Amino acid sequence: MSVSKLWSFTEMRERPFPPQNATVEYYAITPKGSEARFRRTINLVQLRFATSETAVLRYLKQSHKGCDIQIIDLYFH
Repeated sequence: MSVSKLWSFTEMRERPFPPQNATVEYYAITPKGSEARFRRTINLVQLRFATSETAVLRYLKQSHKGCDIQIIDLYFH
């Protein structure tokens, strides 16, 4: 193994575990059919440190009462 490969391994940043935040991109669709696209970063303390798509979806449904939520992208970091 070359020195440059070893150096790149030591420079890699580790992700914190467990993750502290979730960034989610989603549509909120009203009962009348209009939709809005959102991008939100959520601190996982708000989700009691749950790290699942279901927990994020539940949180978003509470934020947008009466709307259907469609998650486009979800990233835990």
